[in-house]
Amino acid sequence: MNILLVFLCLLLYGINSLVFAKILDRLRNAHADVFERLGAPTFAESNVSKSRLNLLAFLWGFRFLRTSDAELKILCVTSILVELLMLAIVFGLAGRFAS
Repeated sequence: MNILLVFLCLLLYGINSLVFAKILDRLRNAHADVFERLGAPTFAESNVSKSRLNLLAFLWGFRFLRTSDAELKILCVTSILVELLMLAIVFGLAGRFAS
């Protein structure tokens, strides 16, 4: 059972990476002003770079809701839900190993 949860978490990570790339693409192409204000983040840059942290604040601060872009909103909500599900799996696995 644990191996299935690990596999599921890896699968979700891959899905979220694709969604994250789509978010970047959507921001770059449909919201160039927002994209530039975020520091023009890229997919390959470090998770602690200023532009990546700005993007995470945009996502987790729900600032994407200020746009009138339904596609961007769906992508951002999807990313948040997948990340929360991954966290639940990781904490579930940690609880199993701790017992």
